[in-house]
Amino acid sequence: MAQLQIVDFPAGAQLNKVGNGMFTAPAGVQAQPANGVQLYQGYLEGSNVDMTEAMVSTMNLVRAYEANQKLLQMQDETLKATVNEVGRA
Repeated sequence: MAQLQIVDFPAGAQLNKVGNGMFTAPAGVQAQPANGVQLYQGYLEGSNVDMTEAMVSTMNLVRAYEANQKLLQMQDETLKATVNEVGRA
Protein backbone atom coordinates (compact mmCIF):
# COMPACT_ATOMS: atom_id res chain seq x y z
CA MET A 1 0.00 0.00 0.00
CA ALA A 2 1.35 3.43 -0.94
CA GLN A 3 1.62 6.29 1.54
CA LEU A 4 1.47 10.01 0.92
CA GLN A 5 4.47 12.03 1.93
CA ILE A 6 3.31 15.46 3.10
CA VAL A 7 6.15 17.97 2.91
CA ASP A 8 6.78 21.68 3.21
CA PHE A 9 9.25 23.93 1.41
CA PRO A 10 11.22 26.90 2.73
CA ALA A 11 9.52 30.29 2.44
CA GLY A 12 10.27 31.87 -0.91
CA ALA A 13 10.99 28.58 -2.69
CA GLN A 14 9.66 28.87 -6.25
CA LEU A 15 8.18 25.50 -7.24
CA ASN A 16 7.95 24.57 -10.91
CA LYS A 17 4.46 23.78 -12.19
CA VAL A 18 4.33 20.47 -14.04
CA GLY A 19 0.57 20.43 -14.69
CA ASN A 20 -2.63 18.93 -13.30
CA GLY A 21 -1.91 20.39 -9.86
CA MET A 22 1.57 18.88 -9.72
CA PHE A 23 4.76 20.78 -8.88
CA THR A 24 8.47 19.96 -8.67
CA ALA A 25 11.12 21.57 -6.53
CA PRO A 26 14.01 23.33 -8.29
CA ALA A 27 17.53 21.98 -7.90
CA GLY A 28 18.98 22.63 -4.47
CA VAL A 29 15.64 23.07 -2.68
CA GLN A 30 15.00 20.33 -0.13
CA ALA A 31 11.54 19.35 1.06
CA GLN A 32 11.05 19.23 4.82
CA PRO A 33 8.50 17.11 6.69
CA ALA A 34 5.34 19.14 7.28
CA ASN A 35 4.50 19.48 10.97
CA GLY A 36 0.98 19.78 12.32
CA VAL A 37 -0.72 18.57 9.14
CA GLN A 38 -3.58 16.09 9.19
CA LEU A 39 -5.10 14.31 6.22
CA TYR A 40 -8.49 12.63 6.40
CA GLN A 41 -9.76 10.10 3.89
CA GLY A 42 -13.17 10.70 2.33
CA TYR A 43 -13.41 14.39 3.24
CA LEU A 44 -13.77 17.34 0.90
CA GLU A 45 -11.90 20.58 1.44
CA GLY A 46 -14.20 23.31 2.69
CA SER A 47 -14.41 26.83 1.40
CA ASN A 48 -12.03 29.47 2.74
CA VAL A 49 -14.74 32.11 2.32
CA ASP A 50 -17.25 33.19 4.95
CA MET A 51 -20.44 33.42 2.87
CA THR A 52 -22.15 35.90 5.20
CA GLU A 53 -19.16 38.24 5.16
CA ALA A 54 -18.86 37.94 1.38
CA MET A 55 -22.56 38.76 0.87
CA VAL A 56 -22.40 41.79 3.19
CA SER A 57 -19.28 43.01 1.38
CA THR A 58 -20.96 42.55 -2.00
CA MET A 59 -24.07 44.42 -0.84
CA ASN A 60 -21.91 47.31 0.40
CA LEU A 61 -20.13 47.45 -2.96
CA VAL A 62 -23.46 47.50 -4.81
CA ARG A 63 -24.73 50.34 -2.61
CA ALA A 64 -21.54 52.34 -3.19
CA TYR A 65 -21.82 51.74 -6.94
CA GLU A 66 -25.45 52.88 -6.98
CA ALA A 67 -24.61 56.00 -4.95
CA ASN A 68 -21.82 56.90 -7.38
CA GLN A 69 -24.16 56.26 -10.30
CA LYS A 70 -26.74 58.67 -8.85
CA LEU A 71 -24.05 61.31 -8.30
CA LEU A 72 -22.97 61.03 -11.93
CA GLN A 73 -26.58 61.30 -13.10
CA MET A 74 -27.06 64.45 -10.99
CA GLN A 75 -23.86 65.95 -12.40
CA ASP A 76 -24.98 65.08 -15.93
CA GLU A 77 -28.34 66.80 -15.35
CA THR A 78 -26.56 69.88 -13.95
CA LEU A 79 -24.29 70.05 -16.99
CA LYS A 80 -27.28 69.70 -19.35
CA ALA A 81 -29.07 72.54 -17.56
CA THR A 82 -25.92 74.69 -17.79
CA VAL A 83 -25.56 74.02 -21.51
CA ASN A 84 -29.22 74.89 -22.08
CA GLU A 85 -28.85 78.17 -20.14
CA VAL A 86 -25.75 79.12 -22.11
CA GLY A 87 -27.57 78.28 -25.34
CA ARG A 88 -30.43 80.67 -24.47
CA ALA A 89 -28.14 83.58 -23.68
